[in-house]
Amino acid sequence: GRRERAGAGADTGEQRLRDDPYTPAKVPVPGTRRSRHRDLPAKVRRRQAALAGGVALLVLLAVAVGVNALVGGDGGDEEKPLGLKRLVGQTIVAKMGKDGPDKELLRRARKGQIAGVIATSPDEATLAQQINRLNKAGEAGENPEMLIMIDQEGGEVKRLPGPPATGAPELAAAGADAARSSGENTGNYLKGFGVNVDLAPVLDVAVPQSADSIADRSFGEDPALVSEVGSAFIEGLQGTGVAATAKHFPGLGPATLNTDDAPVTIAARQEILQAALQPFQAAVDSNVELVMVGSAIYPAYGSENPRDPNPPASSVAAIVTGLLRDQLGFKGVAVTDDLQSVAVETLTDPSSAGIAALRAGCDLLLYAGSTGGSEDGFNAVVKAVKQQKLDRAQIQASYDRVTALKQRLANSSD
Repeated sequence: GRRERAGAGADTGEQRLRDDPYTPAKVPVPGTRRSRHRDLPAKVRRRQAALAGGVALLVLLAVAVGVNALVGGDGGDEEKPLGLKRLVGQTIVAKMGKDGPDKELLRRARKGQIAGVIATSPDEATLAQQINRLNKAGEAGENPEMLIMIDQEGGEVKRLPGPPATGAPELAAAGADAARSSGENTGNYLKGFGVNVDLAPVLDVAVPQSADSIADRSFGEDPALVSEVGSAFIEGLQGTGVAATAKHFPGLGPATLNTDDAPVTIAARQEILQAALQPFQAAVDSNVELVMVGSAIYPAYGSENPRDPNPPASSVAAIVTGLLRDQLGFKGVAVTDDLQSVAVETLTDPSSAGIAALRAGCDLLLYAGSTGGSEDGFNAVVKAVKQQKLDRAQIQASYDRVTALKQRLANSSD
């Protein structure tokens, strides 16, 4: 190109006059730009040549940097901003029923519109194969690893027949070492299917009037014992590479009904409710990966929305951000309880509850009632961000926490 022609011209002119004085050089035509250049002193000509070379080098560097930025090379850490739908997708947990992922769920996994699934009624014989299909769909779209969640508490609440072998009250009676061993056995069992998140343990501190659905799943009425045994289970489980989930923040102990079946209001003062936070603080200190925020109403913590004076806990910033993150120092992933539960749907629609939960500081929206519910929730969040009713920076923060969790789980399975 141009540089080669310039080099050839220099070789046939001044260079030949120096190297071979007997061969006549081409004589520049008087009055041309080239002849005027030759009339300049040699020192000036060298200075001009150096300046031209420097400009050319700067142009080449600028082009190289521009190309590097376009292709995402090693010139810097800046990456192309992630599309909104893929950003929002990492906040959605969809239902996967007994038959495994259907075509629509596989499509959403491939497009990055779900962070993972909750296996609500898994078949032990086919679960591993179903999870493998879902993971392959996600990988085909170059998405982060899937979160595969399951309720495997032990006792009456476990979706698969394996460990934990006993319920929470029996495990508490056996002590911390037994709880740690139970957590380890449970993690190894779940890993065999490809499950990487156990929605356990329950850290609610029971009280005499607790509903059976709480008392039968609690480690007891002593906050110190619940803290010790719960943390041991968490440590055993997470030692296998399966994430634990402390639930149901900020404590469902005083509930007389199950939030899956009815709206629940816990009318205690904040001072009374503080004692129920002790097991969750112990879980945070044990590096629990997830905390599930419950769906009960806590009037003591108020509401940020005057039009919604009785929101579920997962929609209250004073609970999710104020208590969980600021007071307890939790830096992991906050997941809602089922947004399609009776407790939530009695108060609001699941999609609106999801938007409010993200605004309050939750990271994952759990839709365990139907696969369609999670898709509606996804579309509602995308729309809310586009309409500037939900801060994109909050979605980005949740995305970062969720993908960091996924990376830790991937590293632990290597």
